[in-house]
Amino acid sequence: MTKCSICTKSKGKRNCIIFGGAVCTYCCGTSRGKEKCEGCPFYKTSNQIRRYDKAPYFTTQQMADNPKLQDVADVIEGAICGFDLAQKQTTRDAFYERIMERLLRSLPLS
Repeated sequence: MTKCSICTKSKGKRNCIIFGGAVCTYCCGTSRGKEKCEGCPFYKTSNQIRRYDKAPYFTTQQMADNPKLQDVADVIEGAICGFDLAQKQTTRDAFYERIMERLLRSLPLS
């Protein structure tokens, strides 16, 4: 197991050209900067980071009162259920989570 070249405690999972070896995700996140890490696949600017905790949230009552939201939810649920049945219900929840994240990026819900 390769240790992080910065903290030497955690497992180094990311290859870092700046520190010359593998670094752990924590050290990578806390030590990166635009001038030294631009171009690295792990470096993201603030507008590239998705904040799903800021995504719209609707209560059960809001869903019941809004036919447009119900239509969107029905389409999403139907697609997921249809795909799940076609896959003989072997697909893991994480797969559907990634689909929902992509839908949240592209669907105008307001």
